Amino acid sequence: MAITSLSTFNALTDDYNEKFFYDNIFRDTATLEYARRNTVNIAGKAWHVPVRIAKSTPAAYARGAQLANPTTISGELGTEAAYTVKYIRLAVLLENQDVILNNQAAIANLLNAYITDAAESMRMYLSSKLFSAQTGNEIDSLIDACNDSNWGGINPATAGYGQWKCHVMEDTTGSTVPVSPSLANMQYMANTIQITSGKAPPLAVVNEALWNVLAAQVLANPQLAGWRSGPVVNWGLSAFRLAAGTEVAPDRDCPGSAWSTNADRVTAAGYEALFLNWDHVKLGVIPERNFKWRDKGWDEPDDYDRRQNVLYFWGTIGCNRRIALGHIFNVDLTQNPTDFVLGTITLPG
Repeated sequence: MAITSLSTFNALTDDYNEKFFYDNIFRDTATLEYARRNTVNIAGKAWHVPVRIAKSTPAAYARGAQLANPTTISGELGTEAAYTVKYIRLAVLLENQDVILNNQAAIANLLNAYITDAAESMRMYLSSKLFSAQTGNEIDSLIDACNDSNWGGINPATAGYGQWKCHVMEDTTGSTVPVSPSLANMQYMANTIQITSGKAPPLAVVNEALWNVLAAQVLANPQLAGWRSGPVVNWGLSAFRLAAGTEVAPDRDCPGSAWSTNADRVTAAGYEALFLNWDHVKLGVIPERNFKWRDKGWDEPDDYDRRQNVLYFWGTIGCNRRIALGHIFNVDLTQNPTDFVLGTITLPG
């Protein structure tokens, strides 16, 4: 006998809960795995985060000196960023012909296939959006965080807000000389962030094409490229860390395209590297819509002969200290290693 009861459908769906979706969405890439470990519950239509946007200046004073009233708010927490919560949904639809004309085991397997596909679709969607500048109703992204532009309602060009920027390495003025795809530039950025903020970013994310170029520089050293265990020789590497302790991880969704001479870093394009300190970057989620099904569960709409349910995610990316982050733009993968040069980093502030 087929499963036709909506209540039975809802009971079957109980197993596909928040943990199931986290296990099947936040996996396969270092970016998604770090995001899972750095998820926080938030409330309201916007997530308000106190941020550090300038330096405070201590002052020495003489014994017995009169205390002066402060004239400005402390530079450490002089304002707050506001990140608007974004709403994402994914409909799961089963035609009634597939429900009524199948037995219970077949329907249970079908339901599992559709929901597993929904998790995979949501994983691919979120991974892509994490590396896309925010537009329209989409969530804020790591590209927005690792930048020197207006974000969270704070403009770093405003006097006193100079620290609301990440570290930036890009091609030269006029975009005539690209950034070299070198391990030296990656290490330089990680070290500089550590000196500025007090901690090296745990993760640097690059497009897989750039990762292959960087990995080849490691493999060029025969002592590092392979090792022998009995009659078996292992060759290559799946991960590597910079001396600062930063893991360099590939991600196909990280921006990357051919570099060309153009007027600015956006049109010049090239490959990019994002340096992420997850102490200061978080994925904010609304608990009631944190990969949850709609409250009424499955139903049968009047205008279609089907069963349907909706999976929701409400949240966004937020940050409280952009100076702990970094972004390398305009990397040219075709540059000859003999032409590699150390790039220039623009510091926040």
